[in-house]
Amino acid sequence: MNIKIILLRLIGLTFIFSACITEIDLDTAGSDSFLVIQGKITTDKRAFEVTVRESARFSAGPEGAETPVSNALVSITDSEGNVETLTEVNPGVYQTRDDYRGVIDRTYELEITLADGATYRSLPETIFPVPKPDSAYIFFVDETNDVQVFINTPLLGEGQETYLTWNFEGEWRMSEIGNIFNDICYVKEEIDFGNAPVFSSENITGDYLSDQHVFTRNVDQRFHDTYLFHIYQQSTTKQAYEFWNAVATELNRSGDIFETPPANIRGNIFNVDNPAETVLGLFYTTAVDTSYLFVRGSEVENPRTECRPFPRPPDYCGDCLLRDGARTTRPEYWNP
Repeated sequence: MNIKIILLRLIGLTFIFSACITEIDLDTAGSDSFLVIQGKITTDKRAFEVTVRESARFSAGPEGAETPVSNALVSITDSEGNVETLTEVNPGVYQTRDDYRGVIDRTYELEITLADGATYRSLPETIFPVPKPDSAYIFFVDETNDVQVFINTPLLGEGQETYLTWNFEGEWRMSEIGNIFNDICYVKEEIDFGNAPVFSSENITGDYLSDQHVFTRNVDQRFHDTYLFHIYQQSTTKQAYEFWNAVATELNRSGDIFETPPANIRGNIFNVDNPAETVLGLFYTTAVDTSYLFVRGSEVENPRTECRPFPRPPDYCGDCLLRDGARTTRPEYWNP
């Protein structure tokens, strides 16, 4: 498998540092295989997934070739002795019950036993409290037509290191044209986290983080009326922070074949009977705080809507519910 594909898939489940990603096409023949295990739990109440797959070591085969690992016994145990047994819902995808949630200050371990009896376990992961941001604001970059998002937030303080990350969703308001109803829709979308940062307080003084740049995205027709950033500030642990730091470093390597290969980026998962076995991926835990940042079209130079009579607009301009993630009910949090 192409190395950059493995790393980007690890990132796709979670997040990466704010960095310019350099594609690395270092393909090295080999026949060995290794496990790639990914999973997380948060303080939200919902179903969480753990994926277990097998990848060829530096395979020169088709990009993205991975084999789901089925029929494994997967469980999560907390420091109170509670055991959550996951159910395989798709090949290699194991899920908790719908109302599962992590609890702040508890520690969690993932355990996976394969059909051949091999057992893998994560190092303990504790859910630390997450501070609530005081504010968020934007800066519009006219030259590039980008909007930059910044955060002001307290840290945990009292001599406690703070490790944070931010994820995002977007939502915008659009108006129909060309029918007798001309409804308004609120359209929610996932945002590519390619530039989502991770933060550590290790090298700063004080207990406050000011003007932290957390996200940049290009302005388009979705900002015509009002655009909403859902900002999810999350706590994380030192070992998760160090893992993603190593991944970010790997993605920005020069490509020198004498540098440390990606398989040496070890996560927190190991073979109980053979700790020297290479296992890629990470199981981590996080507390989540949600905040909202509205951006009016007038703040970003009033981009034009694509729903205008000429040229012929897309079909969803006449029926906004044709857009994925659209609804006509105004969200209770929509208060620009």
